[in-house]
Amino acid sequence: MIIDAHGHLGRWEATHIPGGDAAGLARSMDACGVAAICVSAFAAIGPAPREGNDLTMAAADAHPGRIYGYVGVNPNFPDEVRPELERCLAHPRMRAIKLHAGIHAYPVDGDAYLPAFEIAHERGLCVLIHGGGARELRGLARRYPRANLLWAHVGGWDGRTPSDMVEACRECPNLYADLASSVAYFGALEALVERCGAHKVVFGSDTPLLDVRFALGRVLFSALDEPAQARVLGGNAGRLLGLPGHASGPDDRGQRHPGGT
Repeated sequence: MIIDAHGHLGRWEATHIPGGDAAGLARSMDACGVAAICVSAFAAIGPAPREGNDLTMAAADAHPGRIYGYVGVNPNFPDEVRPELERCLAHPRMRAIKLHAGIHAYPVDGDAYLPAFEIAHERGLCVLIHGGGARELRGLARRYPRANLLWAHVGGWDGRTPSDMVEACRECPNLYADLASSVAYFGALEALVERCGAHKVVFGSDTPLLDVRFALGRVLFSALDEPAQARVLGGNAGRLLGLPGHASGPDDRGQRHPGGT
């Protein structure tokens, strides 16, 4: 089962995005054999979290069991962060949280983001994080051990250069490497799995900004054996997002992951 843990919904600046609505995502998923996807609306990680989150919930309702959602919040409006998280996580198909420190121009371990990590720790949720450095992510992983932190775009590593982000994912039991990237170096996926373990690498495409087929081909035509491919392509994402059919509990290394609620 293929589960895409890094998708988006809607439009993005200076980018041609055909089929970025829920129906377009479903067509793309059908064409590529993707069983489920977890998305954040571009608006939710940008200028309008509430409106964007509403779009995500509507998409999830329109495609039950296929589209799930990340809740987006903006730390530049700190009084809105916790209420918006509570509002959206009450929806059964909003499975996780998405933080984009780059767009928000805000430190990933800053005070206004902390409610997201606190709630994720309390409920055993996944937080997809774009931005921050190894020091900050290590600190957050240790401070909130029941939160499952998915570090966006670690899959862009070249597989050869020493990498603090890869070492952080290897060292911290609850810090995972997201595969989404616009580049794919020869042998880098295999090196990432060898360094961190197949249980720590999570398939994501960044669709509709990037083509799902690019990300899929990178895994399917890799030198990984079938059990490793199965974990990367769907088993890990299903467990971290608490999706139906992926029971929460220990992974193949014995680390316990509570899963979403």
